[in-house]
Amino acid sequence: MSDTHTLEFREVNRDTFDLVCNGGKTLETRAGTDKYANIAAGDTIIFSCGDDTCTKQVVKVEKFPSIDAIYEKYQPQQINPTWKTEQDGRDAWDSFPNYTGIIVSGTFLVLRYRHASASSCRCGRSALSCD
Repeated sequence: MSDTHTLEFREVNRDTFDLVCNGGKTLETRAGTDKYANIAAGDTIIFSCGDDTCTKQVVKVEKFPSIDAIYEKYQPQQINPTWKTEQDGRDAWDSFPNYTGIIVSGTFLVLRYRHASASSCRCGRSALSCD
């Protein structure tokens, strides 16, 4: 049985939300906290930013003990197409309150996803937010 999870983006990260919704970003990293620990392949994720949403299906979940371990497998651009260097990613992760502290004591989750359906977006913004 699959579950549905909601993952929120801060308005300051609207550009990343748009990349997720328009298919430009197919990997999402999250701190391996209890909130995300039960996400599994086959689950549905509703990404939200303000009143806008898009729905994706989780294809694969990977766990990593550190940022360095993620970078051993993935290039920065694979995680976020706007990142050119590993430091770009570290700076982005560091912009979240206590994110690095959470990771030091836990794990990173990397979620690979795809659109859940053809009508998976709801927004009142530009077409970038919806298919």
